[in-house]
Amino acid sequence: MVVRGIKAFKKIMQTTFDPERVIPEDIRVTEFTGDNSLRRKDLCQHPIPADSLIWKYWGRLDVMYFGSGVLGPIAGAWPQMARGTAGSVLFTGDSSFRARAAIYKKRRQQSREYIYGSVYDAPEDAKKYGLKTRNMHKSVKGTLQDGTFHALNAETFYFAHVTFFYHHMLLVIERLHFGGAMPRAIKEQIFEESKEWYSIWGVDDSSQPDTYEDFERYLGNIERNYLVNSQVTQAMLEQFMERRVAPRWWPAVMKKLVWPWLVGRRQVVVGSYPPHVRELFNVEWTREDEEMLRRFTAMFRRLYAVLERVLPLKFFYLPIAVRGFEREGIDPRNITLESARQALRENRVRRAAPENAPADEAKGMVASS
Repeated sequence: MVVRGIKAFKKIMQTTFDPERVIPEDIRVTEFTGDNSLRRKDLCQHPIPADSLIWKYWGRLDVMYFGSGVLGPIAGAWPQMARGTAGSVLFTGDSSFRARAAIYKKRRQQSREYIYGSVYDAPEDAKKYGLKTRNMHKSVKGTLQDGTFHALNAETFYFAHVTFFYHHMLLVIERLHFGGAMPRAIKEQIFEESKEWYSIWGVDDSSQPDTYEDFERYLGNIERNYLVNSQVTQAMLEQFMERRVAPRWWPAVMKKLVWPWLVGRRQVVVGSYPPHVRELFNVEWTREDEEMLRRFTAMFRRLYAVLERVLPLKFFYLPIAVRGFEREGIDPRNITLESARQALRENRVRRAAPENAPADEAKGMVASS
């Protein structure tokens, strides 16, 4: 599977999509066009408080390892994102692996700096990274079937945000650390924090649901009525389509200690999608797969509980996240649902105070006259 994974990555890097055929011809897609970036005077950016669940989970190395596999196929299933990906410089021009890998490395470093900086850097820097991320997508637009598309359309950009906080992070954490049954209160809190995060990007938020219950309805509608099995999704999913046994030539110790992590990634990725999405993607999922996922995540939680007690943060988080925790004087292992709720409440109260001040002053003047 290691070799297969490398081959799959190399194949993706050397793929050249036909932008006109990246979406199946028999599927008609809804047109989402127009740049819905907010003007500077309309910006209301609210950095995520440090003592939050998104801070606790987003920069984790295990979330990166498993979540990157979940995010690619689901993002590619949104037709406008698939079309934008197919026409990006990563999949056009020189198709040699060396050239594509160089572009991929540069973009990955930039994306990691901007996207993770929008969470873990100091508030003013986080705002700047949010706008830089948005502005990177200004030129991602074009034609799609008989219409047009724009990456900064409110519907498209919000779903891109959903793939971050929900598919890349929440679903993976739910599988790995909650045995597939994360308490609803935690999901609701992450959703509320995701509103702060979305404000950082500087794009119209009219597509964002008000409550987590509304979000569930939104997501169900998107999954059943808007997602497609695009060529981008097929390319990203190829390495996860089938289970494989360990190579015969592998030493027993590697089969025991390394192979479960490679198989486990496939199980977490495919197991993160609901049945109707797996059906859309034509991915097989059996009771055996479910049992393998259960056993792997149980093993993961036991191992993590031990390692967490003896290893420093740098073994669990990206460097940018570690620097953020050190700057704020916070240990993410001490962040709880209640502390996250309190931090978000205080954050919203602080920013509401200046907004209410003029009205309060006016009332005071009337009372004194």
